[in-house]
This record gives sequence, C-alpha cells and structure tokens, in this order.
Amino acid sequence: MRISWFAAGLALLLVSGMAWSAGEEEEGAAGAERVTITYMRSEHPSSPIDPEAPVYQAIREHNNIDLKIEAIPGGDFNAKVQLLLGTAQLPDIMRLTQRQVNDFADAGVFLPLNDPVQTQAPALWAKIAAISDAKKTFVDGTMYYVPQLNSFKLLNGPVPNIRRDLLNDLGLEMPDNFEELFEVLATFKREFPDSQPWTNRSGTRNLLNRSAFPMGIGWSIHWVPSEDRWVYGTVKPEFRSVLEYFRRAYEEGVLDPDFAINSSSQWHEKLGSGKSLFYYDNMTFALNYTLSLRQVKPDAVFWPVPVMENQYGERRNYFYSKHWLTSGFIVSAASEHHDRIMSLFNWMADGDGEIITNWGNEGEHWHRVDGEIEALPSVLDTYRDASDPQRAMRAALGTGLLQFALIVDQKPIYYYDPPEVSDWYAQINSDPNMILPVLPPPFNEEERERLKRLITDVDNILNPALDGFIIGTLPMEDFDSVMQQAIEAGALEIEEIYNAAEARTRQS
Repeated sequence: MRISWFAAGLALLLVSGMAWSAGEEEEGAAGAERVTITYMRSEHPSSPIDPEAPVYQAIREHNNIDLKIEAIPGGDFNAKVQLLLGTAQLPDIMRLTQRQVNDFADAGVFLPLNDPVQTQAPALWAKIAAISDAKKTFVDGTMYYVPQLNSFKLLNGPVPNIRRDLLNDLGLEMPDNFEELFEVLATFKREFPDSQPWTNRSGTRNLLNRSAFPMGIGWSIHWVPSEDRWVYGTVKPEFRSVLEYFRRAYEEGVLDPDFAINSSSQWHEKLGSGKSLFYYDNMTFALNYTLSLRQVKPDAVFWPVPVMENQYGERRNYFYSKHWLTSGFIVSAASEHHDRIMSLFNWMADGDGEIITNWGNEGEHWHRVDGEIEALPSVLDTYRDASDPQRAMRAALGTGLLQFALIVDQKPIYYYDPPEVSDWYAQINSDPNMILPVLPPPFNEEERERLKRLITDVDNILNPALDGFIIGTLPMEDFDSVMQQAIEAGALEIEEIYNAAEARTRQS
C-alpha cells in the first residue's frame, strides 16, 4: 500500500471541521465509564515513574482512566518486550522502538492506527501529518506506533564533552582533531593516574555508534550525506583505523577498561565523581556532572568540544533528530479499550492535555507570565538541590519525555541550567559541521524478514570481534578475515536493502 492516504487524511481532517474538539472530547470522557488501561515503558534511572504523580491523577480526572503503569528498569526492558511480543501478551499501551515494532509488525499484535488516529484523535493526527519524515515510521503504509513529537526543543546531539577546567589547569588547548584529543586524554591519565579518562555507557555498540562517524567511517548501517546513501561502515577497510585508535586508548589507559560493560548508572557515577573526564554522548548530561563536581571544585565544568577534524580532513557530527520518530507508543490489538485510548491520545495532543502532560496543573505547578507558560518558582526550588534537578522535577510531576507525553515541550529541562549552558547550545547550533540525521526508510515484509536474519547473523560475528580487537584478544591482522565473514553473512546485503527502500520511499 502506498502512502497516498497520508496527505488525503489531512485534507479529510480539515474538511471535517475538527468535529472532535478538545472540549467535546473531554465532555464525552467525563461521562464515560471509568476504565483501567495498562501502560508499560522502560524506566530511566534518573526519572522514576510514580503512578500517583499529578499528571496521572489528571489523566484520571479528565479522561476517567486509571493508568496501571508498569515501569521496567532499562536494563531489563528489552528482554521483557521480547517475551511479551513473542507470547502476544501486551499491555494496552507500550512505548517501543521502531525496530521492535518493525520486527513484529506482521504478527498482528499491534492495532493499525491509520483510521483510529485520523477519525478519533484528529488533534494528534494533524501534528503527525505535518511532519514529512513521519511516513518513514509506517510499515507498508500502516502506522503502528505514535511517535513522540517535539513542540519546543533546542537542538542537541551526541557530542564530545571534556573537563575544560582541567584543560585550563594544565595549560592545554581544546583538541581540534582526534589525535590531539588522544594526547590530551593521555595527559589527563598521566596527571591523574587513578582516572579513566574516556568512559561510555551501554557497551561497545554505544562507543562506536557515537564516535566512528565523526572519525571518518560510521559504525554499522548509517547514512553518509556526502554519498547520499546508506553504508555498512564496520566492514569497510577504513574502519580498521577506528579500532586501532580505541585499542591504543585501551592499552594506554585512556579508555575506561570497563567500556564494554558499563551500565548507565556506572557511567553517570564515574563522570559525576571526577573519575572520568571525557565522554562522547548526550551533551545535556554535562550539566549534571558539572553541578556534582562543583561541590568539590567550584570551577569544574564539562564543555562540548567543537566538531573535530578526522584523519580525512573532514569535520562532521550528527545532531539528535528534532522529533523522537524512532520510538513511540503502540496500542495492543487485543486491548478492549481502543476508543478510550484514542480519546486519551487526542486529549494529550491538544490544549489542556498537552500542557498538563508537560507542565502539570495550572496554579499548582505553573502560571503564565506575559502570556507564556512558566514553572512556579516554588516548584523549581523544591528540586533545586537534587542531583538531577530537571529530571527529578519531571519525575515528581509525571511530565515530559521520560514519562507519558505524546507532544513534548522541552522548555522545563532548561530551568536549572547554569549560564554557560546557553553557550553550549549556541556553540553546537552555530557549527556548520553539525548535521541532522536521516531516518531509516520503511521496509516491506520481505525486507523486514530478511533484515532480521541478516542483522542477527552479522552481529553474531562482529559484536564479540569488535570487543576483541579493542581489548587485544584478537590481533588486528585478523581484521580483514573477520570483516569478510561479516560480508559473507550479509553486511553488504543489509546496505543494499536499505538503499533500495530509500529509493522507493523517495519515489512514493
């Protein structure tokens, strides 16, 4: 099925005159029977989910819905998801990644959302239809999940972040290329022998995912703007230099010896305590680490490193996407409450519902100043001393990205930023070498099934080998033979499937 209904659906919405207004929807919900709807998602360690938080109480009050929330710790979530999807025992609503949805799109466990969202949640549909890349989240023209969309967000990205105060203390310059970075971190190691200068979270996959593309050859399947196509970078000859870089970093103590096994909480602890001094990941975490370190060293500060030159003379780094299109909310096909869920989604995407799910209750958590929504000072003061103030505030209120919001207003996350944070955003947003990512194309059923097998086969070869090359249990002389095995297992076929699907999407 082609995606021609996408534009047609929006036209139908406009012609209908928005019959489902926010006020009419809420009136209907208020008179409806109270129901219990289960909602499951991965729980971020910095943003625990409290079912009695104000937002969830407001959902009950405005929609007559009791949310039964199942918050699964992030490290356990994927295994739980696989079990539930494999047995078709899904909660009513669940937040999943695009890959998880694609893997089970043909199993009949997800409610097709095209018609329900268009007809019963038009406020939500209008916002989805306004984003051209949203069609890339559909499977054979069918929407199986509602992506989280952004209403206000400063562009951020996985960028290199370094202890600038230590650069100043040691008379070092901000590194301008990856070799200079290595030398700076090696100096840190000599000056602070107990440190683990470069640390990361979530294993080798995350280490390479963040840094390989800026270093000149991306990891796994990734979009290369200069070539206007998808490339499986790991198996290219150039990737050897990336592994050699990290092997040298591991041998010289520059790279955290626990790089392959660090959990997110261990990663946070090392950076916030001063044990680690550099990371290549979400810039906003630098705020938490800076605030923690300043309790001991008042001038401590993590700072984003401007996009560095790689060995090919290039400078390139990705932003995060403007929206969270590669994850979102599915509805179980077996749920008994499809109509009520659509009513809830419509409320969450417009007017009071959108505001409440991002800010809490008017007068209690926020007020208007010159027509703009602002958090109450008393609310801000409540969480000011927390280790992660903005996430602590949003967890207590039940608001924002990591809780249950369809349309996300990121303004509340900036309240606790020290003055230099505005300079961080200004720096990366003015850098011409920061580029927006390209969303993977949608695949047909045959491609999805083939990709499942190919990705598994290739990962089974590469994942242990990449660790081995970095820690030294595999000699670098084995690089060509290992990559040839991965090619024979289908790495370049993955590349071909992605590019064929991308070309098809452009023609639709």
